[in-house]
Amino acid sequence: MNLFKTTLIATALAGACFTGNATAGTDDESFQVTITITESCAINSASNITFADKARSSGGAVTANGTLSVTCTPNTSYQIGLSNGNYYANSSRQMAFGTNRVAYSLYNDAAMTQNWGQNWGTTDVVAGTGTGSAVPITVYGRVEGDANVNVPAGVYSDTVVATIAY
Repeated sequence: MNLFKTTLIATALAGACFTGNATAGTDDESFQVTITITESCAINSASNITFADKARSSGGAVTANGTLSVTCTPNTSYQIGLSNGNYYANSSRQMAFGTNRVAYSLYNDAAMTQNWGQNWGTTDVVAGTGTGSAVPITVYGRVEGDANVNVPAGVYSDTVVATIAY
């Protein structure tokens, strides 16, 4: 039994030797944690502008609206311009059906007095400041009555590109 007690005491003493601080010293080095936040803007979606059907020989303008959904980081200034479309001619946007054309206009105001183009830095574009949330922006469209007279019946269309600059 003496041998058992001696072995037990020796084991306990050996274990005590390894529980102390075994390091010879320490060294520290600091480092930075960084992130660069940039401004951003996106046109999330753009709805089509679909004018109502119009009888070929009838007069009177046809109007319709579409919407752009825009999200920009808070306090980011932006401008939105609209291209002239694929069939621009004679100083107007035009929808096409084969070689036939129907002129139309896009506006940035409900009164349809301010043309919406892409002349940056002018009233020809829509300007705003980001809120961090999606903002709906209405695009107002009009086809003048005389543009519908005596053109062949058909489905006329054009593609306009909305561009946001910030």
